Amino acid sequence: MIIYRYITKELLLNFLISLVGLNLFLMMEKILRLSRLLSGIGTSFTRMAEIILLVQPQLLMLTIPMAFLLSVLLTFGRLGMDNELIVMRTTGASLPRISRPVIFLSLVLLVVTLSISTTLMPLAMRTLRSRVNGLLKERVMTAIEPGVFFTLIDNMVVLAGGRDSNGDIKDIFIHDSRFPDEKVITAKSGRITPVQNGIHLKIMNGILHLVKGGESTAIEFGTYEMDIILGRELLGERKVEMTPTELLKRAGQDPGQRPDYMIEFHRRFSYPFLIIAIALLAPGLSLLSGRTGRTGGFVTGILIFAIYYIFMIYAENMVKTGRVHHSFSWLPFLLLSALSIYIYRRTR
Repeated sequence: MIIYRYITKELLLNFLISLVGLNLFLMMEKILRLSRLLSGIGTSFTRMAEIILLVQPQLLMLTIPMAFLLSVLLTFGRLGMDNELIVMRTTGASLPRISRPVIFLSLVLLVVTLSISTTLMPLAMRTLRSRVNGLLKERVMTAIEPGVFFTLIDNMVVLAGGRDSNGDIKDIFIHDSRFPDEKVITAKSGRITPVQNGIHLKIMNGILHLVKGGESTAIEFGTYEMDIILGRELLGERKVEMTPTELLKRAGQDPGQRPDYMIEFHRRFSYPFLIIAIALLAPGLSLLSGRTGRTGGFVTGILIFAIYYIFMIYAENMVKTGRVHHSFSWLPFLLLSALSIYIYRRTR
């Protein structure tokens, strides 16, 4: 029990450090994207903190298996570097006995990750979409950032070259395909004001191009006004917001999108069960790699996950093309599991 507590303590410490580091690394891209979207509408620090918290379940589903693999490789790599594994093996401790803390931690993480992927993540992502949509609807007139295509309104693209001291937008380009006759509008300036359930756009000194059937009509104007109703949510529902039951239901209702729904369904279970494969792979891999220490364990862990995700993306792309059945998404997991069993039996 002293040895088990010793290994468990180091495992947990390495796991927490790896988890925090990976979360911070993967969170940067999402936070930068959200901050770019929300910074223009003046969101508060409290709202941003809430958004960061709501993003965590989606990240944890990815980072928990990665952090677990790194923690085992770092721990056993350090034990091997200090010859502690050699002492344990020569005194009669077998690989299954040494690996008991790893197996126990993997079972706990399996339950946690399954709970996140099936329940907590869909709930958090639905809440996140609701919060962001509420902010955008409240302050959509300031969400049009100069130099950035604004595409949150369905079938409409708005680009502004800048803003003046009064908050009016300048050098405007609008492509409006909400109606059968497409419109392309260019103008010198414009003003956005809120109205009930939407915004009112007043554009000055521009040209309106009406496109229909391959023909275009250009109309110069001094003032052009339009109302844009925001009755629906600007950010639509995504697959990560659905529970596994809802994914199966949508797959049956929408045959055209069935492969995408089924890929997401399989991800909800393949990611958590990846932890079990790692629990068999990592201890034996550490023994086979010799005295590489923490650095060797870190490099090995990153390399394994890079190869795994390359195979996963390839398998999912094959499913999307319709060449193979959607259950082909499990192939990378099965290959890694087979490798894990082989290495575990060999080192044992």
